Amino acid sequence: MPKILAIDYGEKRVGLAAADTETLLPLPLAILDNKGMKKLIEEIMKICQKEAISEIVVGLPTGLAGKPTKQTEKTKKFIAGLKQKITLPIGEQSEIFTSRQARKMFEEAGIKKRRVDASAAVLILNDYLEKTTPLEAQN
Repeated sequence: MPKILAIDYGEKRVGLAAADTETLLPLPLAILDNKGMKKLIEEIMKICQKEAISEIVVGLPTGLAGKPTKQTEKTKKFIAGLKQKITLPIGEQSEIFTSRQARKMFEEAGIKKRRVDASAAVLILNDYLEKTTPLEAQN
């Protein structure tokens, strides 16, 4: 079954979450160490093949006033790199404070071992699914 992949891009770690196009339930998938753009994109390509990914959404961070930040520009560069190597539809989802929200959820639940990056990707994917109809679900 095709899946949608969400990416929470970070300079050190990259969180991944996925939802199949039938249930649309986002779940954490992986946390990748960011060892450079080339290696990161290669890892994501392998995951796309293994997980039957049909669409990708990348969280696009912005500042409080909705204005671009340094991280916005780094993420846009990452998205451009993805689009050069991966032929799947790749979209952007505005995201503010997803990592902070994920940390807070863990703290409230009393969970010490954290998978914040993948959980932030879940929040990005959840927002995306609430606002759009995935391409596969339209068919």
